[in-house]
Amino acid sequence: MPKGAVLVVSNVAKHRNEILIEAPGFLRRRRLTILNTREEHDRLVGVRS
Repeated sequence: MPKGAVLVVSNVAKHRNEILIEAPGFLRRRRLTILNTREEHDRLVGVRS
């Protein structure tokens, strides 16, 4: 795995997705829940760790 890589794991479901983000330089992982809508997917793309 490349040094400094950001890891994103998604548990895809019918109505909502659970997202786990691990970024270098952060002590904690970030957990998000997003609905399966275009607006929520756009929100995920704009997330900063």
